Amino acid sequence: RRFIYNMEKRAVSKASKIVVVSNPMKEILINEWNVPEKKIEVIPNGYFEEKFKKFNFDIEEVEGMISFLGTLHPKLDLDKIIKLAKSIESSKIYVIGDGSVRNELERKVRENNLENVIITGRLPDKEAFSLVAKSQVVIYPLKMSLHTKVLTSVKIFDYAALGKAMVLDYVSESEVWKQFKERNAAIFSDPSNPDEFVKCVQTLLVDKELRERIAYNAKTLVKNYTWKRMGERLVKLYKEDNCTKV
Repeated sequence: RRFIYNMEKRAVSKASKIVVVSNPMKEILINEWNVPEKKIEVIPNGYFEEKFKKFNFDIEEVEGMISFLGTLHPKLDLDKIIKLAKSIESSKIYVIGDGSVRNELERKVRENNLENVIITGRLPDKEAFSLVAKSQVVIYPLKMSLHTKVLTSVKIFDYAALGKAMVLDYVSESEVWKQFKERNAAIFSDPSNPDEFVKCVQTLLVDKELRERIAYNAKTLVKNYTWKRMGERLVKLYKEDNCTKV
């Protein structure tokens, strides 16, 4: 870990420009590594719009269906998934993906005798997106940490591109998450309050008008974050930097 830290720090010190995905990450470089602010450019992550163009969006939602799509990593709050499953027994929660905490989640599901949590493992995009499209609500339960503070997750772009109403824990201080909050493109929960997370999901499940409004806002907003647009910003940065050197 120390080796990687020193290598990254050396690379950053020698670079003429540093690209980061969020303002909190920029602040860390300035405050921890004393990198001049003028050397840092914030370009968020994006999503591949093309992979959704051939997808059939006319899939009818299944009442009470909830889903999570993505890697099962340690920053996920598994206990919120368990609490959600206990609180809404009539719903089915699909966990689509794999990762280092899958065994832990499966153990928690078994210990609590939960039959409404279905862990599918990794699926091809078409199958995974079909399950998400059938869901009334999609979720991203997260723990508060330095990692989540700086993230701009591609997952919420995928959710938004599929036109889904999502419940997120408000852990990130990135501009992307602020935009989703300010534009009412998701419902956000206090990461330290599992009951609030459950209540947010319950609210979306019963309020069709709110669900549709949030989904529409998300699908509209996400068009600003295609990899094509992010790539254009990166190309512009390279051109400007080369002109400065010349």
